[in-house]
Amino acid sequence: MPGLVLPQDVIFIASKPLVIRGLSVREQILYYQKVYQTNYQSSAWVQGIEDYPVWTLSQGQSQRLSLLRLGFSQNKLWLLDEPYNALDKEGIGLFNDMIDHHLFEGGAVVYSSHVKMRQGCRELCIGS
Repeated sequence: MPGLVLPQDVIFIASKPLVIRGLSVREQILYYQKVYQTNYQSSAWVQGIEDYPVWTLSQGQSQRLSLLRLGFSQNKLWLLDEPYNALDKEGIGLFNDMIDHHLFEGGAVVYSSHVKMRQGCRELCIGS
């Protein structure tokens, strides 16, 4: 049925970064490649920290690594809780580029945020 979104089409990223603390950044990326059976150009996302243990990353670096999972996924609908948390200007730019590419490819993104919406987004207010 056209327009129908199935559970396997959806990926959820929580506000707290989901990473495997016992791995290095490089090993985390290899894990994403294995799980999603795809490759993604991730070098700009983790430049200079590839060999760091995940547990030593700053909050912003952990957020980048968690969001990087979206680039490997083939899910059409991204549900994201506070994806901009702790990202620096470069991380915000990388993430916005990733969103733009996903939308261009026909995907959809729904995210919660306490910061100003991206230009071109529609805002949905829930609650009072």
